[in-house]
Amino acid sequence: MSRIGVPGVIKASYFPWWHVAGAQGPWRIAPNAMDVVPTTHHVVASVGPRAIDAVARGISIVAIVGAVALLLVDRRRRNAAMTSAR
Repeated sequence: MSRIGVPGVIKASYFPWWHVAGAQGPWRIAPNAMDVVPTTHHVVASVGPRAIDAVARGISIVAIVGAVALLLVDRRRRNAAMTSAR
């Protein structure tokens, strides 16, 4: 952004979790564009991690560990059944 106080366009899809440092906004102006009003000469737009992302990762890890545990238990039960059948 070259001029403070003059709106500038960022050509990226708008999502509510965008954050801008050094400017006001962002505001959606089109499906693939955001508008910001710079308050400094250096503007940084970033997407930060959200709480739901951490929760989703945690659920995924628990699901993977659970699936592996179920596979191991099933394998042990099958081996025990085969050993007792002999």
